[in-house]
Amino acid sequence: MKNLVKNAGWVLAIVMLLSGNLFAQKQERQFNGEGLSEEQKAAVQQHREANQEARETFKSTLTEAQLEILQNPDLTREEKREAFHATLSEAQKEMMQTHMESRHMNREAFRHNMSEEQRDGMQHRRRMHRGEQIEKGEGVHEGEMMQHRRGGKMGGG
Repeated sequence: MKNLVKNAGWVLAIVMLLSGNLFAQKQERQFNGEGLSEEQKAAVQQHREANQEARETFKSTLTEAQLEILQNPDLTREEKREAFHATLSEAQKEMMQTHMESRHMNREAFRHNMSEEQRDGMQHRRRMHRGEQIEKGEGVHEGEMMQHRRGGKMGGG
């Protein structure tokens, strides 16, 4: 079970690093920093740049075999993840772990520097976005869609 959880973490990290963070890019376009102090805006920009640099550094370490796995149209997303994970070097695994830890620390630091009003606004935007996803049927579990239609409380949030 412990290995399963550990592997799930690696898979998540791989997906985040290699997907180009399409969701984050979409959110980045929507998020204009409204309501943030200049210091907070600078921190957000610094974190974005650090994340981009980490992605580029990681991508530069990929071997031809790894790139072929990621670009293979005959494999499902899960098959790509499994095959790719099997080819990671210890240095690549450590790089991903360091990046995940850094992102976590940055998120926590940002959350602790937010005012109560900013936190409330962020939670509201997340809930609104989640509601839009449910209405469109995007990226949500079928049970959540059914709960939403019945007016029930959604998980997460």
